[in-house]
Amino acid sequence: MVPGEEQLEAIRQSDRAAVDAKRRTIEDKISAKERQRVETERNRAEKLATRAREQVESERQRKEKIERDRTEREQPKCRLCGASVESGQSQCDSCSLSDQPATGIKSALITRRRILIVIIFVAAFMVFQWARHSDLRKKLNACESNGIVKADVYYAGVFGTDTVVFDLKGGGTSDARRIDPVHLLMQFADKLNLYSVKRVVLARNGKEVFWISGSDIREPANSYAGGGRVWAFNNLPERVRTMSGRQPYNEWTGGFLGVLKEQSEDVNEFIEEWTGY
Repeated sequence: MVPGEEQLEAIRQSDRAAVDAKRRTIEDKISAKERQRVETERNRAEKLATRAREQVESERQRKEKIERDRTEREQPKCRLCGASVESGQSQCDSCSLSDQPATGIKSALITRRRILIVIIFVAAFMVFQWARHSDLRKKLNACESNGIVKADVYYAGVFGTDTVVFDLKGGGTSDARRIDPVHLLMQFADKLNLYSVKRVVLARNGKEVFWISGSDIREPANSYAGGGRVWAFNNLPERVRTMSGRQPYNEWTGGFLGVLKEQSEDVNEFIEEWTGY
């Protein structure tokens, strides 16, 4: 049997439909890649703008502190208690001696007694804070990367224990790698009770940079402890937030190699933003 004209036309239409479908698939893939590229550029622009605003704010605060310190240094001080006084005065009202010497001596003793009470209170508060943070620091000292990377850990606030600050310090050993701060973070997180800790703040030299919820860091920490270190590293950036709550890194989907490439770039950028190198 040889196909007739009608069958031949049907075959041709089927071929054209297949070609059109393949063309539309290719166009859809190109459009998706273009949208992804535009979104990536937009995110990078937002990051740069946010970084510029933070730098401007940091510079403004620095100048204000310098001005306050200069004003305080130039302000005359009471020769007995050190309190600020008006220009031309040598003593504050509390320490000024009256015409009767005994009254002036009594006032000076009262002032010194108050200062002593304040000093005792401050010392007691510092001892309390040291004891409060000691358990966290024991956990940090038990991490294998401790010493290779310098860091301090403590609870945020005065009394709460639901927010832990992981404060990265400068220095470390000469053979420390860029990834070692993340190693130390994962080792420390694995030792925390991440069901009671609501938030882990990632800081650098006292400045808070990112935060991650206890539930979000739990899975990478467990994976790291179980030997899945690469997975833990690659899936950490998408879980962090800036201190304003913005998600700076994308959650990538698609082919394995493409996702791995994007995640690796995010890991490098995350380390640079957090550690400063």
